[in-house]
Amino acid sequence: MTAVSCGAAVVTIPAATALLERLLGHAAPYSAPTRALVTQLLLILVPAVSAGMLLSASWPALAARHRPLVQGIALSLIVTLVVLVVASAAGDPEVGWSSGVLLVVAFVAASFVLGALVAWALGGSPADRFTFSAEFSTRNLAVALAVAYALGGQRDFVRFAAVYAMVEIPLVTAAALLARLR
Repeated sequence: MTAVSCGAAVVTIPAATALLERLLGHAAPYSAPTRALVTQLLLILVPAVSAGMLLSASWPALAARHRPLVQGIALSLIVTLVVLVVASAAGDPEVGWSSGVLLVVAFVAASFVLGALVAWALGGSPADRFTFSAEFSTRNLAVALAVAYALGGQRDFVRFAAVYAMVEIPLVTAAALLARLR
């Protein structure tokens, strides 16, 4: 599921950017660097996801024992990155926070719908469709962060990744709460 959702980012990031540009009536302040995105997918995410899948399949007890530690470290690093990026950009009038939030909402919505469509195509139940939707949108945070790192010289995309984390987490949390209430 992670591999498919990350691969779908090649389509969803440019699509969300195009949607935002149409909604705003002008070019978005963030451009979707498709070549860098594909490169990062192939060089960073594919090997990491493959190694994780191999480890889980080959040594399930070891993977299960270390999963909480690895997840805690990953979450701590993401939170630290977001805090540092937001702190460094807080007073910058050129940041474009409002358009960044719109882009993130469009991206998360597109990822959410794509996840539901994939689960539906696979014959999944409503619960499966929700799970795929949530996974597609949250897994793409890794894609956004990988692209942000790859484009170290483009501060706008690093900010996009930070805004993505700040917007995506509450959106998916709200969706999970609504699904639980249903």
